[in-house]
This record gives sequence, C-alpha cells and structure tokens, in this order.
Amino acid sequence: MEARAGGLRLCLPEWSLPVRASEDGHLDLAVSVQRNTRSETYKINPSILLRNALLESAPSELLVLANVRVDGIFLHVTRSSWWPPEALADALRALKQHVIGWYHRVGRIDYLAAVAETAIREKASLVDVIEPMDRSATALPWAPDTPLRLGSALFYHAAVLHYLNGDRDQAIARTGDWLAAVPARDGAERTRAQQQLDALSRAG
Repeated sequence: MEARAGGLRLCLPEWSLPVRASEDGHLDLAVSVQRNTRSETYKINPSILLRNALLESAPSELLVLANVRVDGIFLHVTRSSWWPPEALADALRALKQHVIGWYHRVGRIDYLAAVAETAIREKASLVDVIEPMDRSATALPWAPDTPLRLGSALFYHAAVLHYLNGDRDQAIARTGDWLAAVPARDGAERTRAQQQLDALSRAG
C-alpha cells in the first residue's frame, strides 16, 4: 500500500493492504494515515470496519479506530500516537509488528458482540470497554461529569454483531432498541432500522 501525507510518500509492506478482509467477510482491517492540523506529525490508524449483511448494499462502516505507538496498537490517543516525519519508518515497523496480532484479538465477532453488550449495560463506549481507563484521564476538563448518553449507533452495531454471531433474538431486540433511540425527525435512519427488523423477521 502507498499513502501520501503532506508530500511524504509512505510505502507500507506488501502484506499491509488498505483493507484486509476477514474470513467471514464482515469485519475487515483498514489502515489509514492522518495528518495533525496543528503540527507536522502523523497518526497511523488501524481500524476495524463492519459490513452489515442485513441491509442490501450497506457500505462498510467504521467500528473501531485505533492508533499505532512504539509498544503496540491502542484506542485512546496520546502524544505518543503522533509521529514526526523522521520517525515514520519506526511507525510503520511498529504497525507491521503489532497490527495483525491486534486484529486477531479484537476483530472477532463474538468478542465485539460481548463488548457491545457491556457498553450498553455500563453506559460506556466500545473504546472504554476494550481499553478501560480512569475517567479522570480521558474526561475533558470543561465537560460535566455525567454518564454517557447512549447513541443509536451503539444499538445498531450491537444488533448487527449479534446477528453475525448467530443470535437472531438478541439482534431483533437490539434493532428494536436502535429504532427506539432514533429521533422522530431522522426519517432515513428510522427507515433503515425498520428495514433491518423486517430482514431479521424474514431470516427466521
């Protein structure tokens, strides 16, 4: 893979493709490069993409966004997640060393379905369940200390993961939660949620 960042050409090894398809075809690995808008540094982002088998022509969607550091792949971003141009060769070596093992650990349908349920139960994000950190380390200093409000996307992702994991009943339940969480003004998303419920009914 070849990526361009701020005039730099980043040549990734042959094995590292823009998207690495999983064996089941629904959880893929992607790698992207992000330039810092405030300084000449770059973040290498391994990501897990989810493909929904229930909705016709559904595109791959970002499920988990990670970043490369010297000692591994992490979800929370710190200063060590950003690499200056002269260290990009080290960043790519770290990517090659760690990314496949990370993908095999995290990019499993059964694991992510369980993570999604934990996130719903604990009113947390997928990131905070996979990589727990003390709230004081991640909270914005100006933000009030209130529980996370669950968005509709978490229920949607949970539903798709349960379906791919073979649990149709839980997929139906979480799709119903998805529909209930979508504001009435968002007609397009409500239509998608209803289409998914219909598809799950037919799948039975």
